[in-house]
Amino acid sequence: MFGFRNFILRARAARAQRNYREAAALYERALQIWPFAAAVRIQCGHMHKEAGDLEKAAAHYRRAKRLRPRDPDLALQFGHFYKVAGCRRAAELAYEEALRLRPGWAEPAKHLNALIDHNKPSGAVYVGNNRVLVKCMVEDRVIAYLVEADDLLLTPWFIVSGQYEAEVAKFFVDNLKPDSRCLDVGANFGFHTCLMARFCPAGRVIGIEPVDSVYQLLRDNIFINALHGHAAAIRAAVAQGPGRLTLHHRKPRSGNTSISEPSDAFLQFLGESRSERIEIETVSVDGLLARFDNQIDFIKIDVEGAEPLVLRGAVETIRSNPQLQIVMEWSPAQIRGAGFDVGEFISDLGSLQLSAAIIRPFKLEKMSLSSLGNIGYASGILLSHDGHHR
Repeated sequence: MFGFRNFILRARAARAQRNYREAAALYERALQIWPFAAAVRIQCGHMHKEAGDLEKAAAHYRRAKRLRPRDPDLALQFGHFYKVAGCRRAAELAYEEALRLRPGWAEPAKHLNALIDHNKPSGAVYVGNNRVLVKCMVEDRVIAYLVEADDLLLTPWFIVSGQYEAEVAKFFVDNLKPDSRCLDVGANFGFHTCLMARFCPAGRVIGIEPVDSVYQLLRDNIFINALHGHAAAIRAAVAQGPGRLTLHHRKPRSGNTSISEPSDAFLQFLGESRSERIEIETVSVDGLLARFDNQIDFIKIDVEGAEPLVLRGAVETIRSNPQLQIVMEWSPAQIRGAGFDVGEFISDLGSLQLSAAIIRPFKLEKMSLSSLGNIGYASGILLSHDGHHR
């Protein structure tokens, strides 16, 4: 253990001199001797964080979390880490966990309250016609969004926090280029459509939404943000090709509109009235390819279990765009509920020569396609050709 202690002492000395990179390297050496020292792993994570290597810091914090899953001090450190990294919602959850593990603890409560106060979006206001105007900050850029006032799925937390799918949004912010060409399938009110258009001023963006009232929000959000020069909205559903499709629109939760009809018992449990059947024209991704001059760089898909239907109509786009990155909600339960076989869908992804990764804070966690069947839910998985995960 002398070597272990020697590395620790040298790491502390380097830390005192604010030589964080050297301190991290010394803690790494100590962990090679004793990999189960959770406290040392936490310190190693701190040093990587101070040195600006957030990915390595996150890896050490996660390993420490596995070693000490109910440690309130570690939850507090996770909160600090996420706050520094700009992941506000993740920071709030970590501080809340620290409070659950140590009720009444003043330190995480102080940081949580400050974070919530800081994150309150300014200028959220009801503007009539069942619409609320919300200010959203994405990195250093302001985007204005009109949302449904009576929506119970997305609007409440979006107004309170000013955030939506933070990990997926960060992926796009980190990977979009000014000239990227993007397709948003299942765009809802246009959060990702407008984000893409804001960060791709020299690119081209199309958002597709089937529900008329929500499509109008998507269209209007593009215009109020002056993005209509390179972004557009289409009212349609996306499927294997042109045709018509029956969808079931749940009015209090438009984002859950699906090709599968929810049961009366489920709707009664949520206090919802029966869903509304709507008939909508369909388009395919391949059918839209010409509007992008045959180049699409990013596709976001969130269609409540109908993802197999979307990708059946995207074969040519995937084949002819090796740089394409597809970000897709992953919900096997919704896929099965929509009438598709999850195993067959995974096999189809393999036939398209796509590889998979889960979008995590600060990193992509690569995995085999077969392992997707073991994941219950992920707000974002990345599908791309081998070698194009960033």
